Amino acid sequence: MPPGSRAIRSGRPNGPELCSSRPHLSRAVAPGATATPGNAAAADALAEMTRGPVAGTPVRPVDIAFAVRFLVSNEASYAHGAVLDIDGGIANVRLG
Repeated sequence: MPPGSRAIRSGRPNGPELCSSRPHLSRAVAPGATATPGNAAAADALAEMTRGPVAGTPVRPVDIAFAVRFLVSNEASYAHGAVLDIDGGIANVRLG
């Protein structure tokens, strides 16, 4: 889980929010098993981890970028305190 996302999920402030007099809820992206050039040697392990969930493949960096682009856009103006799991369904399979 990314640093600070546990606080965001629980609704508790973290980081600069602790110093603010106004409540502020962040938006975050929680990426799952992501295939990158840096972890190409672990491609078999990533494939095994992501075989069962809905997407059936590792997350691509562009999938994370799409989520970030959405969260910083005007379309997400009412998404306060949101954490988007960009993991191809892994969280739902493990928690569901």
